[in-house]
Amino acid sequence: MEEFINCNLIIDSARRKTPYTIILKGTINSGFTARFEISFTGKVEGIDLAYIPTEVQKIFEEDLNRLLGDSPFDASAVKIIKKLKIFTYERSAKTVQRHRNFEKRLNQEIMS
Repeated sequence: MEEFINCNLIIDSARRKTPYTIILKGTINSGFTARFEISFTGKVEGIDLAYIPTEVQKIFEEDLNRLLGDSPFDASAVKIIKKLKIFTYERSAKTVQRHRNFEKRLNQEIMS
């Protein structure tokens, strides 16, 4: 049986830098704790991504795109991110997946 480690991306602040860019600052907890800062333009781009595993970055980017759609982003985009606050994934040596409780919250937010 595959063992999974929780990987939480906790968003401490989100702001719209331009209509096409959202800046996210937060903490990653995944067997370690580190700060991050991300520029999101439809892609997760590094300002300081050093500690976020590449596989987690990819699924996080998918989730942000599902939530926010294409830019330009309006003020509600920041509200949506702040409302979810914690993006929770499970990672193993082979895969990364959304934590089942987070998957439910994400889908509810997308549907609203």
